Amino acid sequence: MEEYRPLKRFGGTSKDHDRTVDTVCRECTVACGLTACVDGGTIVDVQGRENHPVSRGRLCAKGMAFVQGIGDSRRIVQPALRSSRNDPFKALDDWDSALDLLAERLRKVRDQSGAESLVIGCDPEAGPDFAYPAKRFARLWGTSFVFHPWDEPEGILRATGAGSPDLPCTSWPESRTLLLVDADLASSHPVAFGRALDAQFRGTHLVVADSRFTRTMSKADLPVNLKPRSGNVLGLALMKLTLESDLLPETARERALAESLPQRESLEKMTVEAASAATGLSPDRLMEVARMIASGGPVTIVTGKRLAYLPNYGVWPAMAAALGKPEDEAGGWYPLDSGRPQFDVMGDIEEAEEAVLSWIYGDHRALAMKIMQAHREAPRPPIKALIGSGNCLIDFMSPFRDTAADMDLVVSFAAFPNETVQLSNMLFPATFWAERDELVFTNDRGMEWGSRIVEPTPDCRTGLDFWMGLAERFGWESYFPWKREDGRADLRSFSDWLLKRSPQTAACSVDLLEESGREGKFIAWPYPEGKPVRCTGRRPVSDSARRESGAVFPQVPDAEEDGNDLPLAFQAGPVVSRSRDASNWWPWTAELEDDATVQIHPLTAKALGIENGEEIIVEGPRHMLEGRAKLSRAVPEWMIWARRRRSQRRALVRKKDQTRGEALDLLRELLQ
Repeated sequence: MEEYRPLKRFGGTSKDHDRTVDTVCRECTVACGLTACVDGGTIVDVQGRENHPVSRGRLCAKGMAFVQGIGDSRRIVQPALRSSRNDPFKALDDWDSALDLLAERLRKVRDQSGAESLVIGCDPEAGPDFAYPAKRFARLWGTSFVFHPWDEPEGILRATGAGSPDLPCTSWPESRTLLLVDADLASSHPVAFGRALDAQFRGTHLVVADSRFTRTMSKADLPVNLKPRSGNVLGLALMKLTLESDLLPETARERALAESLPQRESLEKMTVEAASAATGLSPDRLMEVARMIASGGPVTIVTGKRLAYLPNYGVWPAMAAALGKPEDEAGGWYPLDSGRPQFDVMGDIEEAEEAVLSWIYGDHRALAMKIMQAHREAPRPPIKALIGSGNCLIDFMSPFRDTAADMDLVVSFAAFPNETVQLSNMLFPATFWAERDELVFTNDRGMEWGSRIVEPTPDCRTGLDFWMGLAERFGWESYFPWKREDGRADLRSFSDWLLKRSPQTAACSVDLLEESGREGKFIAWPYPEGKPVRCTGRRPVSDSARRESGAVFPQVPDAEEDGNDLPLAFQAGPVVSRSRDASNWWPWTAELEDDATVQIHPLTAKALGIENGEEIIVEGPRHMLEGRAKLSRAVPEWMIWARRRRSQRRALVRKKDQTRGEALDLLRELLQ
């Protein structure tokens, strides 16, 4: 089996340079420490920082290759406009005139359709300095539609009392078992996956459950192929099996019964047969996994973020607490890409009405579908303008994609061309993360300061620059006071202000984060005291929090609402990166992340007569897309996979010269 280790280089560089910058990588939420060597304003070398407490000098391929995107000739570097989406963009004179034009168009939309005709989407690519000022602008504007994938579903993580990891990934080697569910760490968080491999090398059992045979699963001691969207059902089944069998000693069983109270109704409804049908695992296979995780010793459960938007997510912290030992500083629940402090960034806006809420929590796709249903049914469609960063219309606001062409105004704030840019009629160039200072919250409940490495081109601005400039045109500049002497946004003072907006971070500051970073120390939140701390134990879950969470996970997920007549499951997600559009321009990932390819199992392709690379059609309940077949055993025979989702969970795939009926007959014969 091929060895897998994140890259670690010897210290020092042979490249000529005039300065170095110590900062953190922002390609994923591990936030590895890196040192960039700069010569004349150009990055000439990148290497890991040896004193970083999590990465220890390691960097993954993404952390080394980000330089390729900064100077790419296809970068967006000027504000631009077009009269229709079929026309090419035309560059505008400068940033200020572009903002003047945007303000004028927004006033027109508000006058004709009202304040809530504006929707804002905040992709993580633009950083927290886009998302939190967007919240303030939306409050002043009067819209309640602000979307961000950082936000957890209402009541789920907070009601369980655990909105971030119980313990950092550095503690994984102390666990007896690591259970990874819908979490392809080897692709999305490679350095954190190095910790999992360290644990495995020391004797920790690695159990990986996913709907695809991923890079992570290839290293598992026990690989478990699930049906899509059934991860939480697996959790319920494992909890039920451990409770109803003799796998746990009596004291642990009593603790498991107490911890599982919020899921009691779901557990009572759950049967092993139902779980087997929902997950695609045999009862014997389910019992094998249950025995593995209940074999004694601490258990760490790592869950992918997509599970947070499905019923019964609370089974994971309950299971981690039930299988652990209160006296152990090991094990627990580690939800990926979640767990940030709650900042009150609107409390000082006294003029805004209390009834206006501008921060949306919950299942973003489901909420967007409800809004779009109202959009279609209303005599005058209410959504007439959209401002989005990154690739928001594809990554987490896909229900708005098909109606974007009917909107009066779609504005894209982005650094790289993408599908959202293609649907826009106005464009503002954004800085890349290496070109801006940034407050960074890591998946280990850590806080770090990311210093910019190089200066951006003159017309590439930060998210705070965008909202600050737009607010000035509506007379709201007093609510965006973070300005340097040169008129640009002061991200340092903004970050200090933001830290003070939460009691969990109020004792911290940018100066303290910089000092701790230089010393290789780790600052975790909550940070109520004036000294660096490390997360060293499980946070207690109050009885009231357990009772509140009981209303959140009441039932086993129902069958698919539509597409049940279609034979194949449809799954989507990135291969190499999460949502960074820069990866589209990395030569070494162009083939891996080709948006046009659809992964199909060789046996499925053979039954349909499809050759590798052949053009195909994928039909869903509501959408149809064209692509190229990529034969891969990473997907099972009953599933296809693509990088981008088209709002469908079931699908039919066929050759272009094949009829729908012919393809259905062939697939049903294969899968019966």
